[in-house]
Amino acid sequence: MASAELSHSKNLTESVESMDGKTPFGQLLGFGHDMAKLLGIEGILTSTDNYQIKLDQYISGFRDNIDSESYHSTDVDNMVKVLMLKWVLTQNPEIEHWYSKNRFTEDDGTIIYSGLWNGYRIVKYKDLTDGIILELGTESITFYKGINGKWNPIEFKIKDKDYDKFWEIVSEDFWDKISPLDFIKSIMVDQGIINNMSDSVIVFGTQKAREMCDFDKWYKYGIDVISQEDECRYEYLSVVNAHEKVPQAGLQMYELCATVGYGDSFYQGYNTLSHNQTLIHDIGVIRLIEIMADGSNSKLVKFSNTDEFDEAIENVKDELYKYEEGFMSKLKKQFFNMFNT
Repeated sequence: MASAELSHSKNLTESVESMDGKTPFGQLLGFGHDMAKLLGIEGILTSTDNYQIKLDQYISGFRDNIDSESYHSTDVDNMVKVLMLKWVLTQNPEIEHWYSKNRFTEDDGTIIYSGLWNGYRIVKYKDLTDGIILELGTESITFYKGINGKWNPIEFKIKDKDYDKFWEIVSEDFWDKISPLDFIKSIMVDQGIINNMSDSVIVFGTQKAREMCDFDKWYKYGIDVISQEDECRYEYLSVVNAHEKVPQAGLQMYELCATVGYGDSFYQGYNTLSHNQTLIHDIGVIRLIEIMADGSNSKLVKFSNTDEFDEAIENVKDELYKYEEGFMSKLKKQFFNMFNT
């Protein structure tokens, strides 16, 4: 497996060195993709400057509404997603053009998915044509099935009570009575996804699995928990694969060099042009909503006036500033300067 990882690292380097004068672009994932849809530019290559203009216009619309007679509240959920996207764009100055799309369709109708799971499959099981892959997500367990080399999501998910029960089993000190994988397989048999408990499946976990117990324990019971660094790389490789399989109109003179996304509690990505190629910060929409809603987790807030609205925006910016590259070195410098004056 180590040789496969090295080969993929080499491919990432070569992809940048062989750009042949092409202009780099990045792809937005997660809530970044949601914002592209909201702004009406999904599937349209857009410059950083134009993104910032559209995001500023969106913010101005919220601000102007506060003074209107029909004003009831502000959707701070979308508001902080917009503010975070503005920040994300500034954190990747090497990339001046952005694209966002999560499904790519070949001429024969085959969908090429650009999600994490497909990047994981490409890296670890590239030659596997038939099988089932499970992803232990933060809100559900999702299933993907390969038939004759074509891989697609299965509609069924383990969620709600069964999902909670799964994590109850995970939290037990010992898994000898029933392991998490046995629990999943019993549901899969009931749903007709597999025929027998002995059938082979591939299972990998991400953030929540990392938080619940150590990697070795998962591995002992047949579950592969990947690092956040690998998540970033697999997401990038999945998007690279999608663009290679289904070239997008208008991107012939552009080269994919980064994938960046953010969610409820994280910002992560892979930027081949950045000094630190793997981008990981534990800041997301949930924390920013708390700040903008003055300690509440409400997604709707009524601001008294535009000054209060502006102050809330500045508070969010101040929080995001803490996660900028070099912030800690700046903080240390300020600290030592206190003793030199």
